[in-house]
Amino acid sequence: GAKPGQPQAINQFSASPQSTHIGVLVSAAGSEEHWLYVVEVASGRTVLGPLPRAGIPSWQGETQFAMHRLHAPGPGRTALDKYRDSELALITLPEGGQPVKDEVLPGRAWPGLNPGRDGDVLVRRIPGTERVLVLVGNGVANELALYTGPWSELRNPTMRWTPVVRVEDGVVDYSVRGDTLYAVTHQVAPGQQVLAY
Repeated sequence: GAKPGQPQAINQFSASPQSTHIGVLVSAAGSEEHWLYVVEVASGRTVLGPLPRAGIPSWQGETQFAMHRLHAPGPGRTALDKYRDSELALITLPEGGQPVKDEVLPGRAWPGLNPGRDGDVLVRRIPGTERVLVLVGNGVANELALYTGPWSELRNPTMRWTPVVRVEDGVVDYSVRGDTLYAVTHQVAPGQQVLAY
């Protein structure tokens, strides 16, 4: 991770739903390279990290999160290629002496999602349910597509998720409360409008 004595910047942070853990993306000042640290809030202890090429955690509970992970540099990959073809990882924090569980989910391979090389696929468990939202972002575009289905199918590479919001709907943000999805769109109003699904 970081070199001692080198100034560091916090790029982003994300707390687990009950704020027992916090994920922090840190980079050396002026660098585009960053590392993820996960800290247990009560003790201040770092329980995970530094993880290179990690995205900000999308918490699925208090001890599990999904994230984008950039590919490592390698033969045939240019500097720009590191931002393409990101993988979807599901990380489970260590408990009771168990090691960290780091799984790569099918994400990019799920039929019908078509994220393209510059897009990203992320998942978010809907709180209090056994369902998941699958988000597909299109690189630098703000609009996203949302799909849903059972949490139990996350590891199934042939899973066909049910579409909820299409990119053409112009949705740029969303929130879930209970069994309702609220989406902010710029398509149907001169400014922005909130839709409920």
